[in-house]
Amino acid sequence: MKRIVVLLLCIAPLLGSGSVLGNADVDRAVQALGGRDALAAVRSVQIRGTVKHWEPDQSVVPGGEKRFAGESGFTLTRDFTSGAVRIDWQRRLAYPAAREYRFSEVMVGDAGYVSGIDSSARTSQSRAADPPGHAMSGVRLRAAMRELERSSLLLALDMQRHATQTRALPPVRVGGRSLPAVRYAASGRDFIVLFDPESGLPARVRSLDYDFVRGDLDFDLVLSDWRPVGGIEVAHRQVYELAGEVVADTAVAAVTIDPPPVAGQFDLPPGLRPAMFAGVPGMPAYQWVLRRQYIGVFLDSDMLAWDAGASRGLALQEIAPGVLLVQGGSHNSMVVELPGSLVVFDAPISDAQAQWTLDALRQKFPHKRVRHLVLTHHHMDHIAGARSFIAAGATLVVGAGAGDHYRRMALAPHRRNPLLPGAVGEPRIIEVPDRLLISDGAREVQVLDAENPHATATLIGYVADARLGFVTDLWSPGREPLGSRIGAGQAAVVAAVARHGIDPERFAGGHGSVAPYAPLAQLAGN
Repeated sequence: MKRIVVLLLCIAPLLGSGSVLGNADVDRAVQALGGRDALAAVRSVQIRGTVKHWEPDQSVVPGGEKRFAGESGFTLTRDFTSGAVRIDWQRRLAYPAAREYRFSEVMVGDAGYVSGIDSSARTSQSRAADPPGHAMSGVRLRAAMRELERSSLLLALDMQRHATQTRALPPVRVGGRSLPAVRYAASGRDFIVLFDPESGLPARVRSLDYDFVRGDLDFDLVLSDWRPVGGIEVAHRQVYELAGEVVADTAVAAVTIDPPPVAGQFDLPPGLRPAMFAGVPGMPAYQWVLRRQYIGVFLDSDMLAWDAGASRGLALQEIAPGVLLVQGGSHNSMVVELPGSLVVFDAPISDAQAQWTLDALRQKFPHKRVRHLVLTHHHMDHIAGARSFIAAGATLVVGAGAGDHYRRMALAPHRRNPLLPGAVGEPRIIEVPDRLLISDGAREVQVLDAENPHATATLIGYVADARLGFVTDLWSPGREPLGSRIGAGQAAVVAAVARHGIDPERFAGGHGSVAPYAPLAQLAGN
């Protein structure tokens, strides 16, 4: 009898925790969704719908209204038995330029393939393939599978089946309501599922993510508009919120349970190798991967900054005496050597690229440090590594009115950043309303305001003794030939040159390389 009492005492805490012998909120959700038997009978599903995307960190004004990225149609077909998934896309993008991509994603096990063109940042494999297509990087496949798990019709059933990997949490308040919460950590993914206290249905599926600009934040899939389909409940409205701000809004138009199979729909190219995730240890760059796809500019590479099939990696290239360009990736920084210090323009992609740049500069200039980091504008892909420069002691030089945006970035908690988890402190910031001269003796670096339609508080650089300018996004020197008509961003560069009275012979770019300025001026009629 004593043995039975002791055993019951040992089991009692486990019964209360809901972590081993089931969880009442999960069980209630399974029942509300149609019941265990009905859910377990689902072998496959096809979902058709539309999704709108927004990008908050590509706004016109720092911290301003998010940018509408576009509205796309999709058909998702998923086989739960084999784990195979196919998503056919018609991407209709509005930013950074109006364009349309039709492509398919097929994922089977640990491999994935994109058939068609899905981005303006195409890999070498995509450009060489006929018809166009490329293998998914490991980080893209990992992000896609996480989101498929998050939005799965069978998530609650999976949680019930893997009760040992669930743990009841204190209720979470959202919008004035207290929602029961359960943590579910399985298959390398970690979700906090919040349940509607009235219906018992899943209300939000949350992950604790890291964003290169915003730091640690909640990323929620908000589920609503539940309707019965084939004996189970399906959310026909699925909204993604980034720290409470909507970044994706999906309207489900049609759901078919167990659709007739289509021969070859999950076939992958013969010989396709498994995706190898080769990113930085720690939390994958989920936000970068997902949201760069939202605007159709994702470079599908585990390296994020460069295409491993076309580049040997980052390198310092001298483009004028004492002036270097960090090249080899999709985004560049320019480095100007002064007698006693260094000036760097832009900190793109991530802390990984920023720390590569800082390490390379320490080796090349062991007795000089980066005293100034000039951020040409606030868009996430060009400032994502700024924290590393702040931690190294650099003063930020930014456009007028943008200081608070960068201050918030520096002070935001970022403990989930595997490369820079500690606080970087209050940054030193200089705002430039018109022009700033950086000099410590023999050389001068000018930082100049450039009004333009792309982003307010934009700056360009000019090294007078080298007659060399630096510009990001308004013009990408050396990346593509000039057209027959000048673009709005290019016209802004020409106007800034004239207004500030500088005399550039060449421009280096945050994208591209280096190109002569005269052809652009001639195109503008100057």
